[in-house]
Amino acid sequence: MKFQLYLTTALLSGAAYILALFATKELTSGMFPVAPAYPVFLFLVFFATTTALLLMLFRFYRGRWLYRALFSLVAFLGLLKLFETVFPFEFSILLAALFLAGFFFISTVWTHDVIVILASAGIGSVFSLSFTEDIAFVILLILSAYDVIAVFVTKHMMTLAHAMIRSQATFALFVPERIGGFAASIASVRPGAGFLILGGGDIVLPMIYLSSVARTSMDTALYGVAGALFGQFLNHLFLVQLRRPIPALPLITLGAIVGVVIGMELL
Repeated sequence: MKFQLYLTTALLSGAAYILALFATKELTSGMFPVAPAYPVFLFLVFFATTTALLLMLFRFYRGRWLYRALFSLVAFLGLLKLFETVFPFEFSILLAALFLAGFFFISTVWTHDVIVILASAGIGSVFSLSFTEDIAFVILLILSAYDVIAVFVTKHMMTLAHAMIRSQATFALFVPERIGGFAASIASVRPGAGFLILGGGDIVLPMIYLSSVARTSMDTALYGVAGALFGQFLNHLFLVQLRRPIPALPLITLGAIVGVVIGMELL
C-alpha cells in the first residue's frame, strides 16, 4: 500500500496542523483580537467566487507568471501571519520575503513543501479566528460534499489542479514516493508520476475547524489532528486501490470530526 508514501504525507500535513494549532494559541493569547464570527453563507460566496474567477482566468490566460504571482501573494500572507505570532511585524515581513525569495532561488520539492506547510498554518490559524467551532464544522461538511462533486461530477477541480501544476504555482504538498524526490525540481512534478499531491484545501479547511476547536481545548484539537491523519490513511488506501484521483477532503473531515468527538468524550 506504499506505507512510506502515506507516512511522509502524514508527517508533512501533521506538521502543518500542529503549527496551526500553536499559532492559534498565540493568536488568542491576547496579542490578536478574535474577529466577529462570519456567517457560513459569506464564506461560501467568497469560496465560490474565487473558484469561478480562477476557472475563467485559466480559460483566457495561458501564461504562468500571473499564477506564480498569485501563489506568491497567498504564500507571503500566510508566512507573514505565522511569523507574526512570534516576531514583530517588521521583522516578520522581512522573514516572509526571505523565505519566499529562497524558494524561487531553490525551486525544489522540499523548499516548496516547507513554504506550503508554514503558509497554510498561518492561513488556517488566522481564518479560524473568524469562525466559531460550529460554523467551521458546517463549512467543512459543505465543502467536503462540494469536493466530491468537483472531482467526480463537474471535474473542474482536476482542471484547476493540472493548470496550477503546469504553471508551477500549486498551493499543495508534493509528496514523493522516494525520499530522494524531495530534491527534484518542482517543474518535474506530475500527478501519478512518482508524486502524491495533497491539495491546499485538503490541509487548510480541516485546519480551520481544528484550530477553532483549539481555541477552547488544545487537547481535543490534538485528538482531531490524529483523526484527520487517520482519515488520510483511509484515503490513501482507496487511492492505491483505485489508482485514480479521488476527493481527499471527505475522509479527512470524517477523521477530524470523529477525533474531536473522541477527544471530547475522553477529556
